[in-house]
Amino acid sequence: MESAYRRFWLVAATVDSRPEPVWRAALASVAADPLLTQIYEGLRQMRSAGERQFGTVVVHPMAIEIQGERASVIDCQDASAAGNLDVDTGLPTTVGSAHTSVAAALVLGADGRWRVFQARYLDGTC
Repeated sequence: MESAYRRFWLVAATVDSRPEPVWRAALASVAADPLLTQIYEGLRQMRSAGERQFGTVVVHPMAIEIQGERASVIDCQDASAAGNLDVDTGLPTTVGSAHTSVAAALVLGADGRWRVFQARYLDGTC
């Protein structure tokens, strides 16, 4: 389950470097609704605004709990080398924090794969 969580962040942070027609399928390999659609639509909006993502998020899961076909993760991410950038200028428009608290929920799919279906940033740093 932890590897699925790590893979989610890798795919979510890099999928917009691929052609847009493959985004949803790539995201569906690591995410489930409602998060799947939220990320997909957010990336489409970013692209139409002339932005894209850069860098990757380094995850540090601090607590993992699995209950049947559901799991939760509390993470202290380092997103200081990731964010959004302006496609025309190549300059960052946002940059993450080195100590970002995140709570995520995963579900085990019928195919036996864990997918993140909910993630939210928590107040404060970790």
